[in-house]
Order: sequence, then structure tokens, then C-alpha cells
Amino acid sequence: MLLDLAASVGLPRDEAEAVLSTRGFKDPVDEDWAISKARGITAVPTFVINQDKLVGAQPYETLEKFMEANGVSRTAS
Repeated sequence: MLLDLAASVGLPRDEAEAVLSTRGFKDPVDEDWAISKARGITAVPTFVINQDKLVGAQPYETLEKFMEANGVSRTAS
């Protein structure tokens, strides 16, 4: 199933199989887990600005308020 997913997004199936069978990215993934644990991140997605966190999928308006409350200004589009 993972190999089918990898192939469906254009990744070479044989390379994906090699990474999965050798656990080629184990160390970087373990490092990311450790960083997340140290920062108290227990769910995905978690949005972090400075020390504030917003956990879980959120409506656009909630994300906008979170960013505004943390001093993120809107840029011209």
C-alpha cells in the first residue's frame, strides 16, 4: 500500500521500497520525534509561534486569529 502511494505521487517504486526495507530515514525521523516530544507536541497538525501552540485542524479564521495574536502581519497577495 505505501509503495502504491509512493508510486502514485511520482516517486520511484524501487527507491521507496529500498527506503522502507532498510529504514533509510530512521535516524532523522527519530530526531524529529524527540524534538516534538521535547516541545510538547502530541498531535498533528500543531501550529507553533513563539511559545504558543494551536493543536489540530482548524478553520481559516482560527488560524488567522492565532497568527494575529502572535504578531504575524498579513502580506499583500
